[in-house]
Amino acid sequence: MVNVWVNRRRCLSGSDLPRFIHLAGGLRAFDVEGMDVQIGVDGLKCPLHFPRPKYSQLYQTLIALGADIIGVEFLHDREQHLNFAPRSWRGAAKGLGWIAVDEAQEWTNIAFAHNESPDNELSGLASRVSSALRLLDERVRQLSEAYHHCLRLKLHRSRHAEEYKFFTNAWQRTVFAGVHAFLADAGILRDYLAEACWNFVENGASRDVRTMRSLLKRTKESENSTVQSVRREAKTGWIKNLTDLRNEVIHVVPVSHLHEFDYCELRPLKLKEFTSVPMLHLPLVDREGKMRRPADRRIDYSDENNVREAWQSYRDFSNSSTDALQYCRDTVGNLGSLATKLRLATGMTSPIPVLQPRPGSVSYTHR
Repeated sequence: MVNVWVNRRRCLSGSDLPRFIHLAGGLRAFDVEGMDVQIGVDGLKCPLHFPRPKYSQLYQTLIALGADIIGVEFLHDREQHLNFAPRSWRGAAKGLGWIAVDEAQEWTNIAFAHNESPDNELSGLASRVSSALRLLDERVRQLSEAYHHCLRLKLHRSRHAEEYKFFTNAWQRTVFAGVHAFLADAGILRDYLAEACWNFVENGASRDVRTMRSLLKRTKESENSTVQSVRREAKTGWIKNLTDLRNEVIHVVPVSHLHEFDYCELRPLKLKEFTSVPMLHLPLVDREGKMRRPADRRIDYSDENNVREAWQSYRDFSNSSTDALQYCRDTVGNLGSLATKLRLATGMTSPIPVLQPRPGSVSYTHR
């Protein structure tokens, strides 16, 4: 483990909190005051390092080098460093910042503001949307952790880091479990947002729309531009892609059986001005985010030609595929953006709740 602990006062004192930046492929960038930024996996010698930039410039520096940021863990105290307490996690979406956490807070504020209204239906739905956003953000962190463990074991066992090839190991089951859990929970948030779209954007007369499917059925004649944009995505865009993949995994085959094989690929990540560093790639969908259905997932292992054809088909798909972790990260960004669009379309306000002591009461301040 990278030793980031200096003392409690320093870790709590200001902006320079130690950070573990989760990168695509299971990699980490370790940012600790007084040390170079190191890129690699925890517990093994980090092959890349560079002088630590200003605290506010690290993300831009990593992106300029060609790294893809999944999220960041902030370490506030010794309990977090020693894994007694969970670290403060923020999932990052491309061009959207911490959209899951930020948007979750907006919906939490809406729930708080409408909690005592005569009809607290809005409060309940806003609370569910907020909880689902936070849960998906956590699912991405869990999947990134599984990637890191899978990559770490592979590199620990590899004699030569340049042996880029397909592989499997004991951590891959945890990776598959992470993808499965993410897709299940993403479907839940999708349906919460469909309910919000019907109840508070379309202002439907009834309150019986609970899924994206029922929203599509009930809004065929809608003239609302926001509703129409949701319909387009649900019929031909990213919502449809998510729905197809989620339904296939939940109702037809598990993640490990989506394609002819279930191997991960060890790939070289070339960062500017540095030698390449190994990263993990698990092919999930094509480059457009659409689910792939092989001609036949079954393989006749007694037929050598059949095995060779299936293997070549899987390799070709992997070369042009979207990685599972990156797909999940991007899907959180899409769902967060949809939550923002619906919230703004309703005109709902989300004032920041402020707790004030009642007149005559005694307030205490912790030092």
